[in-house]
Amino acid sequence: ALDDVDGDTVLVRPEQPRPEPDVEDTRLVVRTPPVQLEWDDGTRHTVTARSVFGRNPAGDEDADLVVVRDETLSLSKTHFEIRVGAEGAVVVDHHSTNGVTIVRAGERIDARPGEPTPLRAGDALEMGDRIATFLGTEGELGGRGERDAIGERGAG
Repeated sequence: ALDDVDGDTVLVRPEQPRPEPDVEDTRLVVRTPPVQLEWDDGTRHTVTARSVFGRNPAGDEDADLVVVRDETLSLSKTHFEIRVGAEGAVVVDHHSTNGVTIVRAGERIDARPGEPTPLRAGDALEMGDRIATFLGTEGELGGRGERDAIGERGAG
């Protein structure tokens, strides 16, 4: 742009760079609430996106690797994973030796290796000699394990 300041002097202003047009749509970020798993020894683990469990688990950098003590060696090194997404939580058996059985309201459901199986609060996961209870999110089961809730109802 040119400006005539006093009739003789011409001031030249450099063109201001124009921002590139924003042609991409804003991406929706879906935040999923964390879920909890409680082991038969009382220890708990919070899953925020994806956790891989086993005696000595292996996984990619996106996974939270969780070492589970198993003195009877009934768990595989990389036994299973829990993933949390917009549709809820799923368990995936990593082709383990002893598999993953979900006990839901007395029904036994064998997780198919490599395939996601939906989880519900209160599900018991049997893996070899270990059992873990899927507690769900804070709001499910009141943020407590099923045993705690039953124990309170039974207390009098």
